[in-house]
Amino acid sequence: MKRTIKFRAWHKENKRMYILGWNKLPNADVFVTIADLFKYGEDAILMQFTGLLDKNGFEIYEGDIVQWITDADEGDRKIKEKVFFDGGAFYPVCLMPGYEYEIIGNEFENPELL
Repeated sequence: MKRTIKFRAWHKENKRMYILGWNKLPNADVFVTIADLFKYGEDAILMQFTGLLDKNGFEIYEGDIVQWITDADEGDRKIKEKVFFDGGAFYPVCLMPGYEYEIIGNEFENPELL
């Protein structure tokens, strides 16, 4: 499976999302290069693109909070969860193929969603 490798970064002190390259992301308005990122040192938190798009066509990254509807036995219900990378896989995204995800925020700009 071929996948595009992209990153974005959250700057802790500036409280701003930086996009590395030209990615389609909601609410991100600053574009930087990998070389620029090294200037920020430990103040920047790097997040990788999952290779998937949400239902609105936005790229899903680590740290995003996604929402989807599950068809559990007790009836449909909305589930929201933070996307994270562990053991060579992105969660929850790759766990449930076929679901339609929507980015509703990220862990840095919208911690109240967690």
